[in-house]
Amino acid sequence: VYVPVRKSTDLGMRPAMSRAKVARVLDTLRSKPHRLPKDYRVRQESVSEKIGAGRPIVTAEAVRDLTWHKARAHLTKKDSELLQRGQEFLAAEMALISDGEVSEANERIESILTVAMASWEQQRSVQTA
Repeated sequence: VYVPVRKSTDLGMRPAMSRAKVARVLDTLRSKPHRLPKDYRVRQESVSEKIGAGRPIVTAEAVRDLTWHKARAHLTKKDSELLQRGQEFLAAEMALISDGEVSEANERIESILTVAMASWEQQRSVQTA
């Protein structure tokens, strides 16, 4: 596909994230999650805006927070779709940068989230004890 350079910004095209940004994305996935609104409409609007922005760090925040919310409460079908869309976006970007497979990047994301959630859960249980 050929796109005139002067039109690329108008079409929402941007360069792929840098390797340094990949590290920041992974740090974001490991960081402390933020509580999402209990009201599903408010939550979905907020998360949809973050993922729709196409910014890797913001998308990583949404993926992290939805993953945390999933462990605490029920995800609606729309929540699950947003989580999947955000994770696929991150995995595709990471695979492009590393010249690897999307499935490998997806596994890495899931692994990081699993370890981070276990760590936050452990800290949370220590604080309440």
